[in-house]
Amino acid sequence: MKVSEVTLQIVKDSVGFSGNGSDALFQVYMDAALSFITGYTGLTAAEIDTHEDLATAYLCLVGDMFLNRYTTVENDKLNPTVKQILSLYAVNYL
Repeated sequence: MKVSEVTLQIVKDSVGFSGNGSDALFQVYMDAALSFITGYTGLTAAEIDTHEDLATAYLCLVGDMFLNRYTTVENDKLNPTVKQILSLYAVNYL
């Protein structure tokens, strides 16, 4: 699956959310996750879609943003799964 194919429903299923009241919030996190991936890797949105495993990192990021949306930070480290996947494609660190 490509990042561009990830729907709001897939994101909700990924985090185990069954309600409808947070659609706008999820969209904010989806946009932020895509921006994070492009910033971290240096890839464009089109280039991101050539690597299907980035959808996993994208879903992890959205899930982390949703589940850890409060101001208190208990863990300020990047999810290890996300870091490993994104580091595979980071062209701006070469």
